[in-house]
Parts: sequence; C-alpha cells; structure tokens
Amino acid sequence: MLAFGIVFGCILLFLICYLIGRLYVLKYSLSEIRRDLKWIHAQETNALLSVSSRDKNLLALVVELNESLSIIRAKELKYNSGNYEVQKVISNVAHDLRTPLTAILGYTELLEKEAVTSNSTKYIKVIKSRTKDLMYLSEQLFDFMQQKEQLEITRESVCLNQELETALFSYFALFKENHIEPKIVITPIKLYRFINREMLTRIFDNLIYNAIKYGGKELEISLTLSGKIIFSNPASELDSVGVQKIFDRYYTLENARKTKGGAGLAIVKELVELNQGSITAKLENGWLIITLDFNSIPN
Repeated sequence: MLAFGIVFGCILLFLICYLIGRLYVLKYSLSEIRRDLKWIHAQETNALLSVSSRDKNLLALVVELNESLSIIRAKELKYNSGNYEVQKVISNVAHDLRTPLTAILGYTELLEKEAVTSNSTKYIKVIKSRTKDLMYLSEQLFDFMQQKEQLEITRESVCLNQELETALFSYFALFKENHIEPKIVITPIKLYRFINREMLTRIFDNLIYNAIKYGGKELEISLTLSGKIIFSNPASELDSVGVQKIFDRYYTLENARKTKGGAGLAIVKELVELNQGSITAKLENGWLIITLDFNSIPN
C-alpha cells in the first residue's frame, strides 16, 4: 500500500512538472509572438511571425496570424494605391476648374460695364461672388494637393507675430469692404516656431477668409504670450454637433452652409498637423473659437 502511494505521488509530481513545463513553453512562445508583432508593426516590414515551439496548436495560431497579416497588408497596399489615385484626380479637377472659372469671372466683369437694370446688377454681384468663392476653394485645394505630394516639408524658424500681422494687413481692403473692424491683440514679445512659412500663410489666409465670409461683422484675433493663435467670430447657426465636425472635409463640403466652414477649415487642419501643430474649435456663447498651437520651438 505504501509502495502504491509512492508510485502515485511520483506520477502526480511528474504530471505537475510536465504541466508547469508546458505552461512555461506556452508563455514563452506567446511572448515571442507578441514581441515579433510589435517589431513588425514598428518596422512596417513584410516579415512574418515565427515561433520556437513545436506545439501544433501554437503553430496553427501562427499560421492564422500570418495569413491575417498578409490580408491586412494587401488591403493597405490597395488602399494606399487608391488614395493616391484619388489625390491625383482631385488635383487634376481643381486645376481644370481654374480655366472655366476665370472665364466666367472675366465675362461677369464685362457685364458689369454694360447698361443693366438694378436686378441684373444684383444678380451679377451674386454670380461674381460665388465664382470668386469657387476660384478660392479650387486654388486652395490644388495648392493643398500639391503640398501633400511632397515627401519632405521644409521648415524654418518663423516669427508668428510678423506672419500674422502680414496676413491681416493683406486683408485690410476686404475688411473695409465688408465693414469689419477686427479686434486684434498680438503680444509684443516675438514668438518663433519651427514650421513651413508657406503653409502658415495658407493657414492664416483660410482662417481669415472663413471668418470674413461667415463671421458677420465681428472678428477677434489674438496671439498670446504662450504662442496660441485664436480666431473668434459669431456663429449663431452653428450647434454643438456641427462644431465637433467642423474640420471634417466630407461633413463641411456637404454642409458648408450649416456649419459655416467649407473646405477651407479641413485644409487648415491638414496643414497644421503636417507642421506638428494642433487646432481645436469650440462654441462659446454663440461664438466660434478656433485655437492654433505650434509646439515646435527653434533651438
């Protein structure tokens, strides 16, 4: 009886050791898979997973994971290829729009010089205004697509104060034409950021134009000591849902009148992020407040 107990104890001990060993191998193999997955995602390589264990279940799992990786890569390649084609089409469309829009604008200006009725004058002004809007958007879209195609973005030390003041001065005539007296507060301390100068100009142009077009007769612009650039204007028709989607190009293109945005703000967001900056929008007491922040400070 004692001998039976000893034999049983030895068998039980062997089984426990075997299970512990199996658990250790399983844990080690899973850690191998996890490590390789992290490395593959970090390196963006076409390598596949491997495992040192000969366990059939683990090997089957690795085969399934490798098949999933291959499917994901194929879909990603297809998406990137399609996305590139879409970008090229948009760029070509934006370019092709320039010629007919320029012609429409030219004939509209000729009509203004002819003898017309008061109603005709009003209609011509509307046509001219809408044509200018389309011209502006097509130019911004074309420029943006050209920028997206560049692999490298040239950055330099740029004075935010100077660039903002220059942008505002270039819109002086448009402010006057729309009877807008913007409240401008710019810190006297010179602030520099490491960004692309041309993109910053486009960012300011889009934000100022958007504010003039949709902001009524009031506009507040400030550059704080911390480097935040804030654009504020009335937006009575904008609601809490719209402000959450104001930088979404698809939402704004289809709901531009409702959101008081348009394609310009979607382009602004893309350009800001290309320069490692951030942009936010919030609705406060019926005012739309857009805040820019570029964190890349020159050494």
